[in-house]
Amino acid sequence: MLDFILSIFRYLFLLLLYFFIFQLIKLMLRDLHGFSSRESRYQHEILEKTSENVNFSKEDNNAALLVQSSDDSGIIQGSVFYLNSGKSISIGRGTHNSIVLTDPFSSLDHCRVYEQDGQYRLMDNGSKNGTFLNNVRIDKPILLTDGDIIRIGSVNLQFVRWAYEMEPGN
Repeated sequence: MLDFILSIFRYLFLLLLYFFIFQLIKLMLRDLHGFSSRESRYQHEILEKTSENVNFSKEDNNAALLVQSSDDSGIIQGSVFYLNSGKSISIGRGTHNSIVLTDPFSSLDHCRVYEQDGQYRLMDNGSKNGTFLNNVRIDKPILLTDGDIIRIGSVNLQFVRWAYEMEPGN
């Protein structure tokens, strides 16, 4: 009789063990599926946030940031971010930034591009991994010139300034 009861407990234990493993696998698969849909939703929110804060038309703009290369899933190579005269653009992982990056090597408030006295400047906001201008790490605000390459993590942005805006007398 005791052997019979022990056998029943063994089978119940195995049944509970299989049930637990099944539930664990089901939870992991649901989490993986949920992560991919959350990630795509997050990327969509990033694109909406970026398009709200950065003017994508050339009107009233005399400079732009052109995405040269990017491993960042939120920033597409070839995208253009026009700079509005008199306004600054913040770049970083935080959703409050004008250009939102998902690159793990970017900081929440990584850097800022702003206009001062008709010239655009780049300023690092004390980021951990640094902001690079033409492959040189910057530590103070620096003047941007046409063709400069700004590197933040795996994202390379080229600063483009319209030639007619830089001609004397305009």
